[in-house]
This record gives sequence, structure tokens and C-alpha cells, in this order.
Amino acid sequence: MKRTRPASPNAQQQHHHQPSEQPHTSPPHKKPRLDLQQDTLLHLAAQNLSLIHPQNLHFDLSKFCSVTLDTFNIYACLTCGKYFRGLGGYSENSGTPAMRHAIGAAAATDELRNKDTTRAQSHGGVIRKGGLFARKDWGRDSSSVVEHQEKRAKILHEEDTIKSLSQLHKSSVPTLPPHSIFINTETGTFWLLPQNQQIEPDHPILHQIQWNLNPVWGSVEEFDRTLAETKKWTDLNNVPFVPGARVLNASNFPMACVVSLLCNVRTVRDYFMIRGGSPTTEQSNTKILTTMRHPLAFQFSDTLRRIWNVKSFRSHLTISPLAKVIERESNGRFKVATGKDVYPLDVFNFLTHHMHTELTNAKLDSPFSCLQGKLKAKTSIYSTKGGQLLKEIKKSVPFRFLTCEVPFMTVYKDEHDRQIIPQVTLQSLLQKYDGHSETTRPSTIMPGNVERSTYEIRKLPEYVVLHLKRSSTSDASLLGKNRTIVTFPTRRFDLESILLGEKHPKRTGHTYNYVGGIIEDAEEEIQTLDRAKRGISRGMTYHVILHHEPTDEFLKCDSVACHTVGEESISVGNTILAIFRRA
Repeated sequence: MKRTRPASPNAQQQHHHQPSEQPHTSPPHKKPRLDLQQDTLLHLAAQNLSLIHPQNLHFDLSKFCSVTLDTFNIYACLTCGKYFRGLGGYSENSGTPAMRHAIGAAAATDELRNKDTTRAQSHGGVIRKGGLFARKDWGRDSSSVVEHQEKRAKILHEEDTIKSLSQLHKSSVPTLPPHSIFINTETGTFWLLPQNQQIEPDHPILHQIQWNLNPVWGSVEEFDRTLAETKKWTDLNNVPFVPGARVLNASNFPMACVVSLLCNVRTVRDYFMIRGGSPTTEQSNTKILTTMRHPLAFQFSDTLRRIWNVKSFRSHLTISPLAKVIERESNGRFKVATGKDVYPLDVFNFLTHHMHTELTNAKLDSPFSCLQGKLKAKTSIYSTKGGQLLKEIKKSVPFRFLTCEVPFMTVYKDEHDRQIIPQVTLQSLLQKYDGHSETTRPSTIMPGNVERSTYEIRKLPEYVVLHLKRSSTSDASLLGKNRTIVTFPTRRFDLESILLGEKHPKRTGHTYNYVGGIIEDAEEEIQTLDRAKRGISRGMTYHVILHHEPTDEFLKCDSVACHTVGEESISVGNTILAIFRRA
């Protein structure tokens, strides 16, 4: 067996800053041992904080082990941001992925450190920035060589391993190798591997990491106060963002639009803002949602709190964890990777109904009650032959949204050969619910006959959701052909006078303000490979417009950017879903 030769006395004198310790005789691939004291493990030194890279942490992604794909006992490396499973011991052929990741990085660092030291001794020089070595007998003019290498050293970036080595020589506090600090994604505790020692979060950067892992507020008042104190928010790269109106990365962007719109309903926001988090979160008079009893509500709460996170590391977010839960709970109806054939109203109806059912079954208050109103429907079925009345049905039904059919009107040109898009007012479309206007359609109760229905609003909710139906089908490939503009006021919209009437006993005199809406954009007609046999198809893209209350601005958000738009241009777009809040 070949034994490792200890370092020479001259080498020890050359690196006189190194602490006195026994020579390291284990091979580089063996488990490295750091002679760290307990107080050093519990409190990180200042030079060790350079190992933490918050810009690599993506806590909005699904938390599963990058090696075994396990979803339990997951730890995140604070250097590279990857997820690994478990702590535990280590041996040659076994060990958890987190332990193997930490030991592998430490062994690679020690091996590179030993190679640099050996090269420096063999060339008779010293370690310089960027891995450059100055040899005393190199060339005829050694001073010009040294000067040339010093100029190169100013341009090259300093390697992390050599930087750690220089800090180790200059400080009496031991320096940790990279990829040695982890955070438990469930409890938020910090750990040092491979020592299996817990670290106290006694530095502001550690508190920020804990917050971004699980941003939970103690009360709504505290959140509103923090939101009002700051009018400009930036991420780690100084990219500005607006809490509540974030750029959401999702393959199914219609789903992202609905999620962003629901997160700006204040009653829904306040409810999930203080009920998320881990079971160890200290909260009073609130019930914490759990992933076992309320899977969809739990993940929606996590996504909502990240959208409204005022201390976010990044300006954009992803909703892939929530999209996966929606796909599972809907039995594959809404796919994660496809969004072209998804209609936003279907996603809205599923989310509000499913989460309302989850919460009420668990005997919890549901915030989606603020969307629910009540109307009286009267349906008369007439025969198509004689026109006689066959059946009459009267019932009181709840609703979460009101549907208004947008009439199809042909685009025409004026005398200057400019295209004029026809316009209608939203007030005229809402006359459907005055209790007198009849809606005629083929009967679904008694096929072959005609139904004539009247609707009368009995109770208006705090939030009124209006669906502007532009086609007789919900197939997204057939939408976008009705370009009629529906105009409406964004402030002080008197919906009570329109829907309840001037002399209704439950009329309160309140007006409604615009909260947000989903706008459809018709793409250019393209011919794709998968639909070549069916000819030309029309795809649909969507964006969402939100009224940000803290800044009183209207923001347009799509999958690329989020920017301010004029209030007068909101109703110009092809709105398909709009939410108004009682003032």
C-alpha cells in the first residue's frame, strides 16, 4: 500500500498562516474531515456566507430530490439551489443524496486545492488570482513575465476554490467548502453537511432565505402596512416587480391568468395570506391548511403568497406546482403542458368550486362565498308546432358568475377605408337579468321544443364576475372571431341600478369598481403540422389586466412582461372575464 508523503518543512514555512494540525493523509476521494468546533458550526463566519447564492434558489418550483425524485425529507443546497433527500450517515457505498452531494463537492475542493499547492511548490512560485503561477526562472526577463501575469489576473475572475484557500490561510476561523450549507424545505432549519450540525439563523441573509421559503404573514394588517410603506420593489438583480402582478411562467397560460386574477380578489387574498405555511408556523386564531386534507387549497395558498411576496428573490415566478395539482385533481382535464385549448372560464369555475368544496368539507370558512349571489330563474317550455305552453319551471339558484352574450357584429369600413369595429355597452348586455327580458334557445329539458327564460337578480355578491361570451362554443380553436368591443366604466359602475332596479328592497346604493379581467388576443391564422389535415386553425393567447390597489395603477401582465396601461384602453380589448368589487 502506497503511503502519502507528508508535506516538507519548507512548504509549511511558506504557508505560515495555516493552523498547526496533523498532516492530511487520506486520499482526496475519501470523506474530508473538518476540525470545526461546536460554536463555529452553530454560527457562520462572515467569509462562509460567500458560499450562499440566493439567486440560485427557486423555492417556487416543485420540491423533489434531483437524484431519487422523492418528495419527502427534502433539503436545498444554498450554493447551487438543487434539491436532495435526507441527512444521515455516509459510507463508501451508501448515504443520502444530500450527504453524497456535500462530500463530493468537499472532496473535489480538497483535490483541486492539493493540486494547486503542489504546482506552486514545484514551480517555485506563489498562488495568484485566476490560477496563475509566477515562476522565478521562467524566461529571460522574469519581471516582464510577472507583470504580464498580473495584468491577466485583473481581468480573470477569482476561482471559488482558490479564494477559499486564501481565506483559510488568512483567518483563524475555518472556512467551509462549497455545497455544505443546506436548508430543510419543510421546517426551514439550516444544516451543515457532512457534519450533520444545525446552524442558527443569526444573519439577515438566512432570515431572507427562510422568508422566501415560506412567506407567511402574522396578520393582514401587518401585510397592508408593509405594502403601503414601499412603492418600489426590486429583486436580487435590481429588476423591478409589483407584488400581486407578477410575470407567471406557465405552459398553460390561461390557467396562469385565472390564478393571477383570483389572487387579486382581496377577500381571497386575505384569507390565504395568513393560513398557509408549515405546521410549525406560529399563528393565532387561524387554522393551517395541510397538503393532505386540502391539496388544492394548500398549493393555491403557497402560490398566492409568493405572488404577493414583497421580498422576492426573482421578479418572475412559475405556477408549475399548482398546475400539477390542478391536473391531478381534475383527472387530467386541465393539462400542465397544454393551454391552447383551455378556456379560462372553465378553469375559474373548477378552481372556485373545488376549493370551496375542500374548505367546507373540512368545516372551514370559504372565502369564495364573496363571489356567490342568488337569482330567480323562470323557464317556460313551448311547443314548436302549436306554440302552446308545455311546462313552466321557477327556481332560485346561486351563481358565481353571470354570462352575457356578446352579439356578433360585422367589421365595416368608413369613407377613409379604415376598419371600424362595432361597440356595445355592458349595461345593454346586463338587461338580460332585469326579470323581463326573455332569452330563447332550444330546450334541453324537453328536446324538440323551445325554452324562454327570464332571470331576476335577488342578491348581488361583494364581487360580481361577468363572463362575456363571444361564441356559442367553449372550444378555444373557434374563438376570437367575434371582435365586438364591450365598453364599461372601471370606477363607480352602478351595477345595482342595472341588475336590481331603482326600487329594489335590497339595494344599498353601493357602486362597483374594476378589479381585473382576462383579455383574449387572436393570433394570426397559422397552419400547424398536427392540424394540417383539418386546414387553417386559429389559436388564442390571453393576458390579464389588474387594478393594483396600493399604487392605484392598471397593469397588463402576460407571459413575458408586466407594464402599466391606460385606464381608457381597458375596455377596448376583447374581454371575456371581468371582476368588479363593491366600493
